Amino acid sequence: MFVALEKARERYDICRSCDRFQPDLKICKKCGCFMPLKVTIAQAQCPIKLWPTSYTSSIHRTYTIED
Repeated sequence: MFVALEKARERYDICRSCDRFQPDLKICKKCGCFMPLKVTIAQAQCPIKLWPTSYTSSIHRTYTIED
């Protein structure tokens, strides 16, 4: 399941403002994940608890985070 585009962008904005985000590779230095993908996954969590925890998921993902 995936989050709505608005929520994915909110998560990604939080990541980009974090000192553990590596912008050239778009990965988190803490968990090692590729963040444009991870932020879209409803069950995913920030390893340092920066994301809000309640998200409603949608069934179909028809966007990319950089749309």
